[in-house]
Amino acid sequence: TPATPDTEIPLTINTPGQQASTTIDLTTGDGVSIEIVERISGRLIVSGPDGAEIATVLTSGRPSTVEAPTAGTYTITLEPDDATTGTLLIRLTRT
Repeated sequence: TPATPDTEIPLTINTPGQQASTTIDLTTGDGVSIEIVERISGRLIVSGPDGAEIATVLTSGRPSTVEAPTAGTYTITLEPDDATTGTLLIRLTRT
């Protein structure tokens, strides 16, 4: 089920080396701000409907805005550093 904008979404890593992801449906030109509410070390990869990477957001950084070049379902994947486990809490807000 795609994430609902303007909500907080947990991405949980229970096993070192694991990834976690969520999706969001966007239309062409939609923007979404990705804000890190609770941090773990790593990065977020935003991929478009075709699977191509369109943005990288460091989990230690400021909120980042990503604009959808095409309509479809976008995937936001947490790639933690090394043996990191825990929960990263993100807030997605349409811009």
